[in-house]
Amino acid sequence: MKNATNSGFDQHYNVQVVVDHDSRLVVGNWLCDHTNDKQAALPTLDTVPPVVGQPKKVNLDTGYFSENNIASLEARGIDPYIATGRSPHHQGWRAFFLDNPNPPPNDASVKEQMAYKLQTTLGKATYRLRKSTVEPVIGIIKETLGFRQFFSARPGCCRWRMDIGLSGLQLETIAYLAGWLMGRYCPLPDARKRAVKPCKIHGNEANMSCKLLVLML
Repeated sequence: MKNATNSGFDQHYNVQVVVDHDSRLVVGNWLCDHTNDKQAALPTLDTVPPVVGQPKKVNLDTGYFSENNIASLEARGIDPYIATGRSPHHQGWRAFFLDNPNPPPNDASVKEQMAYKLQTTLGKATYRLRKSTVEPVIGIIKETLGFRQFFSARPGCCRWRMDIGLSGLQLETIAYLAGWLMGRYCPLPDARKRAVKPCKIHGNEANMSCKLLVLML
């Protein structure tokens, strides 16, 4: 992958995870060397165990947008919310009170239809959930657990290390959920807003580029 700091190229793996909105548990993961996230959406969803069930909705950022992904997700009975482009940050409070846009014409492209869907009240509220689902999870993986790099460049070793790292995250999440049920902790995600000194992993052979999916069951 291209390194934005020096215009060079680094060896990266693309780590994909599926996160449940209510529990913040990682219910599926996939490691690949694809430079394009469009190719990773469906294979990553396929890693969700049948016992967990099929997601009803998925939130994906603009890197996953493609007509094929939208058609494939809808064919599975999954309602997709995929960004069609990068949205500007800090738009101000007025952006939350804008009226719904006019519906697109019947011959509108798939991209235009999705852009309209995300501008509706339901679409904005649904896609906004990414900020409280995938962003906290990736922050914990990188900063709290210190999981930023692999020690080896071999795919098998990286998959094993990824499973170990995600298992630590799962145990932490389950512990907090259990504590909350017993009245010892406050509900997620507030329980995770605590100061923890990260333990960095210093590997120099292969870096990890995390990309996140989010599902709501």
